[in-house]
Amino acid sequence: MNLSEAWITTLWVTIVTILATTFANVVFVPALKKFLIGPVARIHDLFYRKLAPHYPLSIGLRSYKRHMARSDLSRIDNPVGPGLTVPLEKSYAPLRLISSGSQESNLDFFEHAAASPRFIVLGGPGTGKTTLMKSLVMNVIQGTTGQKELQERIPIFIVLRELASKQQTVEQAIVTAFDDYHFPGAERFVAATLAQGQMIVILDGLDEVGARRDFVSSEIQAFCRKDEQRKTGNRVLVTCREHSYGNRDLGDVLPHIVRVEPFTNRHMRTFLAGWPAHKGKAAIGLYGSIQQDPVILDICKNPLLLTILTGLYLEDKQFQIPTSRGKFYKAALDELLKYRPGRRHITQSFEYHDKVNILSKVCLARLQGPDGADDSEAFTRQHIREQAEAVLQKTEADISGLIHELVKTNGIIKPGKEDTYTCAHRTIQEYLAAREAERAYTMEQILELSGQDHLIEMVYFYCGLIRNVPQLNDIATAFLDQGKVIEAGRCVLNMQEVPDSEGIAQISASLLARIQESLQGNRIGEEGLTVPLEILSSLAQRGHPHFASAQEAFNRAIDLLAGSGDATESGGGSGASALASVLSASANTTLAMKLIPGLLRHKSPKWRRMAVSVLRDMDTDESLDELVKLLHPDNDPITRAEAAKALADSLKGRGEELRARIDLLPERTDDKADRQVWPLEEFFPARLALPMAEALGDRETKNQAINYAARAIQTGDSRDPAARSFLIQWKNLLRDRAINAGIRFFGKALAVTGVLLFALILLLFLGAQIYGWANSVTAVAISLSPFRIQMVDDGAYEILEKEAEKIIARIEDAWPPNAAGVSRILPWNWEVEPAIPEDAMAIFEAIKGYTKASFFPEKIFEGKLKNIAPLAEIMEKDDYDSFVKALREYRDGFSSVSDTNLFVSLRIYIIPPLLLLFLCLYLLPLLIDDGDDDEEIRIAIAMVVATAIVMVVGMEMDGKMLFLMGMGYALPFLIGVFLSRTKFPRNPLANALEDMPAQ
Repeated sequence: MNLSEAWITTLWVTIVTILATTFANVVFVPALKKFLIGPVARIHDLFYRKLAPHYPLSIGLRSYKRHMARSDLSRIDNPVGPGLTVPLEKSYAPLRLISSGSQESNLDFFEHAAASPRFIVLGGPGTGKTTLMKSLVMNVIQGTTGQKELQERIPIFIVLRELASKQQTVEQAIVTAFDDYHFPGAERFVAATLAQGQMIVILDGLDEVGARRDFVSSEIQAFCRKDEQRKTGNRVLVTCREHSYGNRDLGDVLPHIVRVEPFTNRHMRTFLAGWPAHKGKAAIGLYGSIQQDPVILDICKNPLLLTILTGLYLEDKQFQIPTSRGKFYKAALDELLKYRPGRRHITQSFEYHDKVNILSKVCLARLQGPDGADDSEAFTRQHIREQAEAVLQKTEADISGLIHELVKTNGIIKPGKEDTYTCAHRTIQEYLAAREAERAYTMEQILELSGQDHLIEMVYFYCGLIRNVPQLNDIATAFLDQGKVIEAGRCVLNMQEVPDSEGIAQISASLLARIQESLQGNRIGEEGLTVPLEILSSLAQRGHPHFASAQEAFNRAIDLLAGSGDATESGGGSGASALASVLSASANTTLAMKLIPGLLRHKSPKWRRMAVSVLRDMDTDESLDELVKLLHPDNDPITRAEAAKALADSLKGRGEELRARIDLLPERTDDKADRQVWPLEEFFPARLALPMAEALGDRETKNQAINYAARAIQTGDSRDPAARSFLIQWKNLLRDRAINAGIRFFGKALAVTGVLLFALILLLFLGAQIYGWANSVTAVAISLSPFRIQMVDDGAYEILEKEAEKIIARIEDAWPPNAAGVSRILPWNWEVEPAIPEDAMAIFEAIKGYTKASFFPEKIFEGKLKNIAPLAEIMEKDDYDSFVKALREYRDGFSSVSDTNLFVSLRIYIIPPLLLLFLCLYLLPLLIDDGDDDEEIRIAIAMVVATAIVMVVGMEMDGKMLFLMGMGYALPFLIGVFLSRTKFPRNPLANALEDMPAQ
């Protein structure tokens, strides 16, 4: 074989290797999983479903929590944009609650859920009610609520639409939910857990049950009344839209009502920072653009609209931010139905406008609920068919194809249970219904619909679609005439066109009057102070001259609120709550910063705390400056503690910004003492960290490093053994980290060395094979003592193959098998041997091993020549002598190295070692990675086993050499993998390092 042929062979081998690897990953491995692992998984599932109900604490409950943590509950719903997985824990800062009790206050959600056994959470569409409940479920499962009352309970998430459609009781829905999350047969477990009061029952979407509202309400009431009879009650949380809870049908069993606060700048930053990058584009880049426009900032206080905006921003390089709520949804429709399929080069069978018209008709018809008992959000294939035939003017329209496009290609609707479909979000349905109402309804019909609470959002969308100013004025006036000032204000906020200044002035005056009445104790409705103040604030942020009256009314409202708590140190609860909510989310940071100094000097601690929370939520450079300044020792202890908690909670994400403000605090004088309580100077300066820890006292924050520092300060020189053990662990944290890093680095180096040795062996083996092909060498014999290498050419090998094949043919002809004719059909007669004497059968089998089908070159010793003597009795002498001669000539090829320790065959297929080499290349980056995945161990075992098979089959060596070569790379690799994953020395305070900012 010349050089050019060798290169052609090498190229062919490379191509075959690539194709084989691709085939293995794309076809073979999935098929193997399907046909081998699939049945095992089904058997496992069968046994699990039988055993789980009998051993719930050890099997079922762990599985339930594990599957819940992997479900959609752990992710942000992303109805528009790229199909990214947005983890809830990284992208969601839990919203605070605004109580509707006698004294409104901003409540921490987890604290309130721990303290209040039952309450209902109200909010507008897309305000994050469901996501808030999902965050509760995830934090309880992960043990991160910081509330002991919650950690000891089991969360369950129930969608009330599904409960209504199945006509279930709440307890039956709980059992079904357990089954959905892989805890089958949980009836007894659910009954026992409810009896002990250990559940957190979340009932989501009371407003979405449609005409079955009375049934659902009665079931919730029955469950709560039964729960009241228990010694320890369970936690019950219900979510609902504000407008759907006007009748307070659960007031007897859920008297406590709270609202979710709108997104603040802090929430927006956390949300955007948690999104993974898409095509090199980070969602956090959108934050600055949002801040530049007060109207857009006001819109993005709604989490759903911010989610839609983020998806559109990441998907479209030239995306322009919509300037109204209606335009947001128009952009979302365009993205789902037009632009996304276009970018993916997907041909659609149905036109954009036809799809929009069909869905608009379906959505309006369903929202109006002509079928009475039906779920107004769900629609069937028949509903789509009826409207498609009307729009397409076809009686035989391809409904299956249309639904497939809407679900798979566009993602604008999603399949439900029992052959039903729903829009990707309820607000999309309401927007589509408003489009159809704009086309088909008169103004009188719209005004009539505005009186139905479940259609109010559709009316808001309608106001954003029409451009006729007199009609807009009529709608706003109609709401005012009915005393619905909140609805009138929201209609104006949704309008693209600006209504008359007189109408805006009337709405602003009515909102201000409602705020005044609320401050005087004459509460109107459940919205209290916060809702009218939020609407008035949004109106005041519009730049058109017609909104000047709203700006004046808002300033007047602020003056009223700021002075409402002067009388007593504990007063002003309602004003503080409402003012904090509005200022935190307001785009008018100048007004907020002007009010903050006075609020920080207020007599009431509640107002001072509120001022700090506003600074935290504003998330501007100026507000961060003020928070750092509040850490100064001369400031009020309550204010310092609140500022310390706010800064500690944001330390991990805003470390660089905080470091830049280090000069705002005085220098510390005792570096030695500081190092005792803050050993993390290299991560974050003690000049900033210790003022936080000193101010906190015994309060807890979300940052464990600051919590440990505060504990170290409080512990001081205590002689308590537990306290001293804590101080030693805290002081040695970085030392233990350095030791662990050294061990892990050594382990990685050892593991990589093992892989490289393995790769070297494979490369030598592959090189020898290529050499054998190029030089007609069939095997290599290696003697270690003395060292000697001998090549065995193809000649003797091929002669032996031919002689073996000739012998086999002669014997089969001379000694035909017993099974013949029809009897060969029987399975046990498919492979039969010739009818030769017993003592010759073993030799016959050995000779078959020398044929082309199965012969790998091997060493042949003198003993094998003696053992073939019985063949002489069943075959002709010339054939026998010819075979013995070929066998001797092949054996003599190794005469000079008869004591070889290693024999390498060069006739083994080249694909297995190449695949193993590919495995090495795949394994190296996994070893270098700092992740804690156990996949390396599984790959290591597969690698060792596969290599051993290749070595045993392809190389003839004694046990000592096999052991030495195997351990030469397997032992360092396995030890290295173990060391690279070790936690030694295990410091229980190591989680503090996870809360430090990136260096």
